[in-house]
Parts: sequence; structure tokens; C-alpha cells
Amino acid sequence: SFELIINPNPIAVSPPNLKACDDNNDFEFVFDLSQQTSIILGRQNPSEYTVSYFETDTDAIDNTHEITDLYYNAVNWQIIYARVENSNACFGISFIDLTVFELPNIETEEELIYCLNFFPELITLESGITTNFNDYTYLWSTGETSSSIVVSTAGAYDVTVTYDYATVPPVTCSFTEVMQVIESDEAIIRDIEIEDWTSEENTITVDVGGIGDYEYSIDGITYQDS
Repeated sequence: SFELIINPNPIAVSPPNLKACDDNNDFEFVFDLSQQTSIILGRQNPSEYTVSYFETDTDAIDNTHEITDLYYNAVNWQIIYARVENSNACFGISFIDLTVFELPNIETEEELIYCLNFFPELITLESGITTNFNDYTYLWSTGETSSSIVVSTAGAYDVTVTYDYATVPPVTCSFTEVMQVIESDEAIIRDIEIEDWTSEENTITVDVGGIGDYEYSIDGITYQDS
């Protein structure tokens, strides 16, 4: 005589899909899959059931190529499969959608020159957003909320651009860019020193004062840094 025992299949509860804002706009993000384990187990005893993760449904069914590092670097719109198994090798499978949302793509100048000799000069700082202009919100360090601002003093200005993705639940992605407005003024030539003005060695040294990063030219056409 022998016994026939039927074990119930483990239940792999479908966890919420994971969503995140891209941290460097490469459409990849490191998700912590271990945070989903307790949700996938549900009310099943974790001492009697194990949860493992796989990149394909075939691997999950065959129990091969398990993901061992649960800090998983996922690409956008990737599906991860979870396998719940008991000691009798009975198992259930569920899956998780991993979505990586693009950050607002800010393309702007990081340094702008403020010329003191054109006082009062006004400088327009742009947020750098060129597409879907009205879909973004803006917050400058000055408190203004427009896509661009006008400033008249040197200093560091930052803008945070935010985009709300219409998902359930909604996902909000923000990116901050810092722009430096640098003072510059006309150069003051304090002295010109000429040495060895011969056919073999000619040197002109210009002693310059003032606020700025200056270039030098004898003919007003060709310039050099020194």
C-alpha cells in the first residue's frame, strides 16, 4: 500500500509594477527586487516557501539562470518573473513590469558672462526645454516659475524642471540644472613691456587688470590666450 498526496500549488501574488525616474537618462535603473518578495508570498509562510527571480518565463519554469543579485539593473520596459516554490518543488509564477521614466532633458549653457561695462545689462536664463513646452513645470532659485527668467546680477541660479507622467500611480520626475552668471569687465592695460626687439627674439608682455578672462591681439583679428 502507498499514499497519494496532492500538495497545493504555491501562489505567486502579482506585485505592483515598479516605476522609477531615470537617474542619468540612459534608460536604465537599479531596482531592489527583494522589496517585492513579501508581497509575492502574500500569507504563505516564508519558512516554507522560497521566492526567486528570472529574466524570462522559460527560465522561471525551468528554474535556471536565477537572478542572484537582487539589486537588479533593469532597462526600460523590462519584465521580471518571480517563482514561488515549496519543498515539494511545486511552484507558481508571477511577473513584474519594470519601467524607467525619462528625466526632463535640459540643454542650456552652464556659464554666462555678465558685462559690467554695459550696466545695467539684462541676461535671459533659459530652462533648456525645447519640446512639449507646456507639459513641464519650472521652479527657479529666485522663486519664479516661468520657463525662462531675466537677471541683472552675477551669481549661481538653478532651475528645477518637473514632468508628471500620467500613470497609476502617477510618477513625477525632476531634474535640476545650475547656471553660473560670471562678472566680466573691460581690461585695464597697466603696462606693456617689450624685450629684445630683434629679428631673433621678440617678446611683448602686457600687464592687465580687471575682472575677466582676457585674450590678446596685436592686429585686432588674430587672438591668443597669453
